[in-house]
This record gives sequence, C-alpha cells and structure tokens, in this order.
Amino acid sequence: MRRNKFGREDSTSTGWRGDSGKTNVGALLAILVLVGGVYLGMKFVPTRASAYRFDDTVREQVVYAGARRRKMGDEEVMRNLMMRAEELGLPISKRNVRITRRSKTIRIQVAYRVPIELPFDNTYEWTFISDHEGPSF
Repeated sequence: MRRNKFGREDSTSTGWRGDSGKTNVGALLAILVLVGGVYLGMKFVPTRASAYRFDDTVREQVVYAGARRRKMGDEEVMRNLMMRAEELGLPISKRNVRITRRSKTIRIQVAYRVPIELPFDNTYEWTFISDHEGPSF
C-alpha cells in the first residue's frame, strides 16, 4: 500500500488496475463468467417458464376432464393441450401426449424436448415430462 502525505496507508481503491496500470485478470474473468451466466439465463429461463405453464395446463385438464367425464372427451383435452403448447411456443405434437382413462381415474402424460441454440453451433436438447393423474367422476 502507498502512504498518503500524512504518513498513513492510503486505502483508496485503484479500481480494476493495479499499481502498474495493468488490468486484473481475475476481474476480467469474473465479468466473463457474469456475462456468460446472463446469456445462458436468457436462453434457459424462458423455456423453463413455458414448461411450467404447460405443466399447469396439463394439471388443469386432468381436473376438468375428470370432473366432466361425459362432457369433455379426449379430443377436447388434446385440442386444449395443443392450443396451449402453440401459445407457449413449445414443440409438442399429438404423438407426445398420452391420455389414459380407467374406471375412476384419468392420466395425462406429455414428454417432449425443446432444442436450445447455444454459441459455436451447439444445440442442447432439454427434455420435459409432465405426468398428472386424477379422479374421474
């Protein structure tokens, strides 16, 4: 540390540069990690949020279809799920959805993958599974 004109150690920060004026490598690395984290967050968080919203829709459809078994058929449930997936921008097709009715239960299973484009021509395939079961009246 340097001493000020009164002979005390000067505690003023030199910022990101040391006494020689060179940039601190650790600070640059921290900024790089922060920027990378923000970038990945911008890619992954919206996808996760859409998947949670779709999962809520699957849960709602189980409740509605179970409560109105005779009025709400599998076709209507499928149509509702496909509309919601399209609204959320999720790559879900009818092949990804399985609706199973038993004597007193209804179960809806949806499995799908969302491709996320990453730098340097890489793609990450994020797999989501929504599986809900409820009583059918």
